[in-house]
Amino acid sequence: MTGAEKIIEKILADARTDVQNTERELEERRAALEAQYEARAQQDGEKILEDARQDAQEGRRRQLSMAQLEGRKAILTVKQELIAQAWEGALQALCALPVEEYRALIGKMLLETATEGEHELLIAQTDAERLGQVFLDEYAGPLAAKGATVRAGGFAPIRGGFILRTGGMEINCALETLMRMARGKYDAQVAEILF
Repeated sequence: MTGAEKIIEKILADARTDVQNTERELEERRAALEAQYEARAQQDGEKILEDARQDAQEGRRRQLSMAQLEGRKAILTVKQELIAQAWEGALQALCALPVEEYRALIGKMLLETATEGEHELLIAQTDAERLGQVFLDEYAGPLAAKGATVRAGGFAPIRGGFILRTGGMEINCALETLMRMARGKYDAQVAEILF
């Protein structure tokens, strides 16, 4: 081998060594990068799983909270219905009082409401017999003592009680109106009794 061939052979051998070293370095880098990406993928996968677990727990917690809220709302609705039924029952009981008790109740209300002057008494059509002229005659004396005169004024679309008309003004003493007004004041006490 000549000197030039030796130099070429040396250059080629060095080049092969450099290529082998470069290939080995590239393989080491590739393996390191692969391991790095594998570790990162593992971490990312674990984080995704943990996030999914937390999301699922949060979703279950929200669903449970919503179910509890819906349950409380349903209970509240039932309680409100029971309270309304209690008030309706009380109204029906008042309207169904025996004639003498009903007249006494309405008479007392009329005496408390009527002022000096002339009035017209509007009643429910169902009260025509209980609160007719006999009723007015019965309370004419006590009303006159207050300077009040009350005459029959016809019927009003009410369930019980009366509407007292004086001049251009009406005083609504319908039992359902009085119950509605009392309801706002006494609902809490009724609820306490019921529940």
